[in-house]
Amino acid sequence: MIQINGKTKMTIEIPCLQGHHKISTVPMTFAQLTEFISINPRHVQIMFSELTATQREVLITGFCEECQDKIFVDNEPANEVNTYVIIDVNGISAIRCLVCGFTSYNENDIKNKYCGSCHRPHPINDVPIFKIPEDNNEK
Repeated sequence: MIQINGKTKMTIEIPCLQGHHKISTVPMTFAQLTEFISINPRHVQIMFSELTATQREVLITGFCEECQDKIFVDNEPANEVNTYVIIDVNGISAIRCLVCGFTSYNENDIKNKYCGSCHRPHPINDVPIFKIPEDNNEK
């Protein structure tokens, strides 16, 4: 626990989703954490206005600062990293944007590697298809 502006904050450790075991730390109050993991939280930019843009991006995308620097070049996705994954949920294909987190089941979005939330196509890289079981309790 740390004190920031008179408020007791805990430091949350978030592993990078790129799988290289880098941990980002983000300070937040218990109330912020409770709202962040709730069903209907406010936008991260509103809830965590005191954080840097990089820290907020860790909360939104799960990417560490190093990966953010590789993905975003002048606020545009870079071509040398995968910015999307194709997923298969019990035989139904989808494309998940790794920039904003949006998932689309639209066949044209999948075919064109397009994110309907970012409103831009992804660089066309070969990416593996991740199979996600419908029931998380399945082994």
